[in-house]
Amino acid sequence: MTGHDRAMPAGVDANLWRIVEDHFRDVMVADGPAEPRQPSVCADGRTMAVTVSMQQNLDGAHPSAVLVVDREGTCTVLRADEPVDLPTFSPVGVRLVVRVGSEGSALAADDGRLAPLPAVHGTIESLRWSPDGQRLLAVVADPGADAAGAQGSGRTVNDRPDWAPHVLGDSSLGGWRRTLVLRVGDDAWRSVSPVGITTWEAAWCGVDRIVAVCSDRPEEAAWFDAFVGVFDVVDEATTIERSPSIRSIVRPPRGLCVGLPSPSPDGSHVAVVVGSCSDRTVVAGDVWVASSGDERPGGEPRRLDSGDIDVTSIVWWTNETLTVGG
Repeated sequence: MTGHDRAMPAGVDANLWRIVEDHFRDVMVADGPAEPRQPSVCADGRTMAVTVSMQQNLDGAHPSAVLVVDREGTCTVLRADEPVDLPTFSPVGVRLVVRVGSEGSALAADDGRLAPLPAVHGTIESLRWSPDGQRLLAVVADPGADAAGAQGSGRTVNDRPDWAPHVLGDSSLGGWRRTLVLRVGDDAWRSVSPVGITTWEAAWCGVDRIVAVCSDRPEEAAWFDAFVGVFDVVDEATTIERSPSIRSIVRPPRGLCVGLPSPSPDGSHVAVVVGSCSDRTVVAGDVWVASSGDERPGGEPRRLDSGDIDVTSIVWWTNETLTVGG
């Protein structure tokens, strides 16, 4: 038997079992990775990284890892004692970062080795490089922050001891989501999001500004009334005295939600998806485009004709052209 073969369960048709085993053996590469997702492509287009499930058999848990494949077909699997995911290539050079573990530590990957970046207090939910490749952005949920309904709801990981009592209820524990920035070579992340604002999603809007899906409350229900705002990246960690101002550029009509902020390459415009959504992280609908500057031609965001599809992804090719999928 190979490492992928399993004893046939009682009562299962032998022919069918062989077909299923053969199928899984065919789709497994590099010692077991399957179900690729979260693709990221290196700036030179020669290397791709994807999150995969390490499916060694047809049952049991399937921890995630990151599979890196170059144009010659060479495969490198980045794995650790905890799940590895969210591969993110820098737009400049070949630097790659990934997220490791349930609390989402960020690590830099170099020649198949994982080197830790400075720790954060909370759970990293997304990672984005600045256009110049000099800074890394992370959306971080405070310990105990609400989880999305699509993630099973409840709370994110918190730092309370195992023996501490768990209180169940509808009220929030006060866990915010903040935008943190790390400059290459620095030894600490710094908060750059406005004080009193939860940033559910965030992306670089040029090299000195950030666009985010925002709420003025931290609880999960606040996301359904979220808006899209732009704020400057200040030079020091955000405090009440130095909190940046935020400018709203998209406020969807009541009953609609907004997500997937995608700035144009020069940061002059931002595309988002607006639609009727049941849960955060499950966003589908129409594409709206707004100016990110102080002056907005026409005064309001423009709804694009997306061919009657519910859009779930947006990619800008140039400052005037974008591609959508759904």
